[in-house]
Amino acid sequence: MRKIISTLLALLAVLAVGAGMTVVALTNGTPVAKDGSVSAFDRIGRAFTAAEVAARDRRYAANASSGRGEPDAVHWVDRTDSSPLVIVAPHAVNHHRDGEPKPADRYTGPIAEILARRLGASVLTTTGEVSDWNEQWDDRDDEFTRILHDLPDEAIIIDLHGMADSSAAEPISLGTGKKDSGPSMEIAEGIKDSFGGAAEINETFTAKAAYTDTRHMQGRGHDALQVEMAQSMRNPGDLNVGYTIDALEGALESLH
Repeated sequence: MRKIISTLLALLAVLAVGAGMTVVALTNGTPVAKDGSVSAFDRIGRAFTAAEVAARDRRYAANASSGRGEPDAVHWVDRTDSSPLVIVAPHAVNHHRDGEPKPADRYTGPIAEILARRLGASVLTTTGEVSDWNEQWDDRDDEFTRILHDLPDEAIIIDLHGMADSSAAEPISLGTGKKDSGPSMEIAEGIKDSFGGAAEINETFTAKAAYTDTRHMQGRGHDALQVEMAQSMRNPGDLNVGYTIDALEGALESLH
């Protein structure tokens, strides 16, 4: 069985490359749940997901991760008529912090796209380098901000970010912002459970700073949660990205 699975994964890689996709080697790891169990079908499905992440990442990785779009360009798919969930990746391309350039949170854009499609949720990502707005929301007049501010009152924002593997004790770090109880905490606890407990809540990243999307949208009356994912949980080369998306989908599917 192991040989059959390895052959199928290798074939997937060949087919993807033949289709012109940028794909990492799909046989260099095994996406496993925290309890160590994973079915053959899950392995194959998560390998397909890793290939899709790599392919969708091309527009974000273009121009040294400044993206294919013009400055401040976004990718927006509006499904708010059928779901309150809005999956956001504000740092999918290069951006700024305190006047200094910051590198993209790689793969958060394609993860947001795939997760939103599975859930039937809306998705908003940055596809062109984000201008320096000095962390003052009142100074922003870009498409990303306009879309956030036009969301229906019932919209729930899931704010995806990337962190280094060494940044937190767990591979997933969740910040509930100013709403450290109620719906935001319930969503955070659901995500933690979906990752088999391998997530921390309000420890390394709390999302309490006013410049965060989570805190800002909470200030406008929305429920919101910041989700920080370690590099090893996002990189399609590790294949864990399939597990990451599966776990997030499992935790959020009841909300749409």
